[in-house]
Amino acid sequence: MKIGVIGLGAVGETVYTALKFYHKDVLGYDKFKPSDSFKEVIKTDIIFIALPTQEKNGRLDCSIIKETLKKLEKMAYPGVIVIKSTLSIDFVKELEKYRLKTVVMPEFLHERFRLQDFVRPKVVVMAGKKKDVKYVMEKAFDWLEEKTPVFVTDYMTAVMTKLVMNAFAATKISFANEIGRICSCYGIDPKVVMNILVAEGRAAPEYTDPTKGPFAGKCLPKDLEELANCSDKSILLRAVKQVNEAVKKEWNKK
Repeated sequence: MKIGVIGLGAVGETVYTALKFYHKDVLGYDKFKPSDSFKEVIKTDIIFIALPTQEKNGRLDCSIIKETLKKLEKMAYPGVIVIKSTLSIDFVKELEKYRLKTVVMPEFLHERFRLQDFVRPKVVVMAGKKKDVKYVMEKAFDWLEEKTPVFVTDYMTAVMTKLVMNAFAATKISFANEIGRICSCYGIDPKVVMNILVAEGRAAPEYTDPTKGPFAGKCLPKDLEELANCSDKSILLRAVKQVNEAVKKEWNKK
């Protein structure tokens, strides 16, 4: 069993490091870093794609994913491709056209604990043909605990789930910040208010600290943007972004 990883950024490096611990033959390719060659990486049974999809004009830019899939298709790659990159909801419709065995497996990694999250995930979401999903689970993830919840679904649902996860995290942060702004008008300590919500069980402590400021980073802003702009039904999510922008301005003045 040989495994390849294309893209060695935060996610790809995590995938590479973790799989290297459980499997002998794991190769990694990144054109911007010292790594194995692309030709070596395609001589594998499974390839993980963990390339960045940045925000462009309010949507996720999947051009680098398209380019890589076309390249693998042209080379008639016979193995299974596992996409870990976050995809645009509209790009998902194109996946079926490639003559490749493709599985979508979104990552749910917290930046500070990404290796732990990959090795001991709270949930696994996979999409693709059953035989391909089964192959990946049995060959690449044979070390997963049996109790780990595994959801096998379609491409669209898998991609939407990832976007919703990050949009929900952003929403909780903006909600806490909004409460903080309102409390400041009355001299109320917002941390006390939010701590009571946590104690009562209505909120999780990770996203309810109104003193931590706006959300930022590589994932939440771009994924929120994608979900907010993929449909004209996204009223709340656009408001979440507005609150975050307002909090940013206030924090910059401090």
